[in-house]
Amino acid sequence: MRGTEGRATFDALIASIRVRHDHGVYEGTYNALWRFPAEALGTWFAEALPAFQARMGRYDQVSRFYGAIPSRRRTRASFVKRVLRLPPAKRKLVIATLRAWSVEQPAWEGVLIDLGAPVAKPPAADAAPPAWPKPWRTLLAQVRAGAKDMVAAWGGDGRPSALPRVIAFMTIDHGPRWREVDALSNPLFAGFAMRHYPAFVAQVRALPADERARLLTNLGKAAPWKKKRLHADLRR
Repeated sequence: MRGTEGRATFDALIASIRVRHDHGVYEGTYNALWRFPAEALGTWFAEALPAFQARMGRYDQVSRFYGAIPSRRRTRASFVKRVLRLPPAKRKLVIATLRAWSVEQPAWEGVLIDLGAPVAKPPAADAAPPAWPKPWRTLLAQVRAGAKDMVAAWGGDGRPSALPRVIAFMTIDHGPRWREVDALSNPLFAGFAMRHYPAFVAQVRALPADERARLLTNLGKAAPWKKKRLHADLRR
């Protein structure tokens, strides 16, 4: 591939992508796609996205091929220009897709601004509830100051005894740091660490209804699939 092969080759490469989960099998395809001329590539990516997304049915595999667009000036400009000229239904689908991608890739927020569909600014972060123990309030202040990451709520060894603190951190709004709720919840949903998950579900179920609702909202913003899983398990 030299990048001079034209639109038919681009379309053939996009059509060849069928595996819905990214297992690294498309590295060659990715590299080949990004050899095309920058301005043409943005236009082609824009035109291909509605059907590509509909075929794959998942954001993660599709997004990896588009992920460089926000940082490539000429490709980004032609992508935005073409999206703005798509039929309304297709343009709406593209914007919804980019919003979903922006949860894990904040750079897409700039593209959404270019498209006249900016992401709403997050609300101001909640203060620590007065009822929290002083060490929790101190830790939250350190997180807000940037001295610590939110995952510090797990403590040094991630023991189950940290669950009440982790859950408390998930029940308040963290303002512009809302994405960190995803990282905070990873030990509950990833691999062997799911040994803590049943206790987590039980403790969330025991929360007052308003706190449980806030936790689900915060989790849903940062990691929609985790909210869906937790919501289903809470109803069992």
